[in-house]
Amino acid sequence: MSILDIELNLMAAAHFWGDYSVLHPLTSKNSSLYNAFQSQDVHVVRRYAHRFDRELSGLGDDQNRQFAEILDTIAEKYRNALSGQPVPLPESYWEELAHRAVEMGNFTSAHSAWNAIQKLDKGVNHFIVKGSEVLQSAAVRDEADHDDFVSAVAGAANSFYIATRVKNPLQHQFQYKCEAFHGSNHDIMRKYFKYIEAGLQKEIIETGIEYLIDDSTISTRITGLLPNAKARREFLKQLAILFSRSPERYAAFIDSYQKAVQLLNNAKTEDEYKQIQRILLGRYTAENEYYQYLRELAVDHPVSTLLVHTLMIPDNKLYLVPILMKSGQPLAEYLELNRM
Repeated sequence: MSILDIELNLMAAAHFWGDYSVLHPLTSKNSSLYNAFQSQDVHVVRRYAHRFDRELSGLGDDQNRQFAEILDTIAEKYRNALSGQPVPLPESYWEELAHRAVEMGNFTSAHSAWNAIQKLDKGVNHFIVKGSEVLQSAAVRDEADHDDFVSAVAGAANSFYIATRVKNPLQHQFQYKCEAFHGSNHDIMRKYFKYIEAGLQKEIIETGIEYLIDDSTISTRITGLLPNAKARREFLKQLAILFSRSPERYAAFIDSYQKAVQLLNNAKTEDEYKQIQRILLGRYTAENEYYQYLRELAVDHPVSTLLVHTLMIPDNKLYLVPILMKSGQPLAEYLELNRM
């Protein structure tokens, strides 16, 4: 296999997996692999490519066909351009890799691919503009058809979700953010619970969107475009589903939340409060401490941080429980996050 064939094969592998790291060494003129391609050092190139051989040889029939199609497409597009100059790779390839990584949910790879060609802001803005256009569409603003409305809001939420995950792929450390929200950041928590006490749905939802997005530039754009209460509720729900990583996982959380509410209404003993925590998370933690449940729940379902609080019972221990409005209505129900 020639150096050019190896290069095309690596490009196909990176695209197939949506994995920037396969080609990361080819983004730096100081890397030994970059210099090996430039100087046509076939031994160094083959040694590097060998590390991916086992994974590629283990593909099933359908995956092999998919990989072969990707390789053919890439070879057709780039063989001539790379035959005389194997590095650097064309910008158009990095653009394709970034979009492929987004498609596969590999947001760190998408971030890195756009960053490699200094087009990260452009890549992120593409999804912000796309989401903004949907929120301004007739399907959202006129609400003529319920299914179209839900589909449009879900599409907008997905675009903004991609934008924030690509822009800051390592920022969403919800296991730490949840503790800041409920503990160290007293101003945000105090303000949030005042909104709940006063039944200020708009402010509650906007706080939720800001918490999940964790980027003021993007979250402000979103909240400024949501036309009414129905759109705000639907957007928060769709965003929550995305951060829970699937509708099925989110539905399971909502089911657990509703069961925890039922038990909370009659809870009196320590064991019952322990059970509420277990039901919320779906499992026990080692020491049954509220902060363990809070952290693990926040990782599994980031929106949970906005729907729970700590309650001290007579034994002076804190337990994690669902938030209820003054009326006794669960917060998730008040925000219509439980409607699937």
